[in-house]
Amino acid sequence: MPVIVLCKNCERKIILRVKRVKDLPFVYTITCPYCEMTEIYYKKDAKEQDIYRYTCPICNRRFYIDMYKKKFPVKVECPYCKSVLILNNREVLHIIKRGKPPESLMIVTTAIGAILGLSRGLSGAIGGGILGAFIGAILESIINQEELEGKILD
Repeated sequence: MPVIVLCKNCERKIILRVKRVKDLPFVYTITCPYCEMTEIYYKKDAKEQDIYRYTCPICNRRFYIDMYKKKFPVKVECPYCKSVLILNNREVLHIIKRGKPPESLMIVTTAIGAILGLSRGLSGAIGGGILGAFIGAILESIINQEELEGKILD
């Protein structure tokens, strides 16, 4: 998947040797291979081409696919729940196989918090459950920010 910037002098596309924009440093310099002008660029100047983002209809988690040198429609496996989907460039067209949504961390950590709280009596179990739910919500929001690449199937 190409990540590109436009030369500030000749305005031609320069292909960068990174997989995603997020892998670039905040500030970097590039010498244009066409006009040989060296300029300073920022992460916001780079653009990803042929990257499409989707939300899985089964587990509601976001993933991306790299469509560089590929054509739609395409069969894709969700990296989270392993559902097999047919996609076009805008939406999920068809669900071929339903996967199993991953368990919510909030539920797991709530249960752990409640179990730990039981050692302190009923009020401790309630407090442990509330604290576990809070910790689980924080962990789940951190993990859900990561966006994985969907696997394109033949």
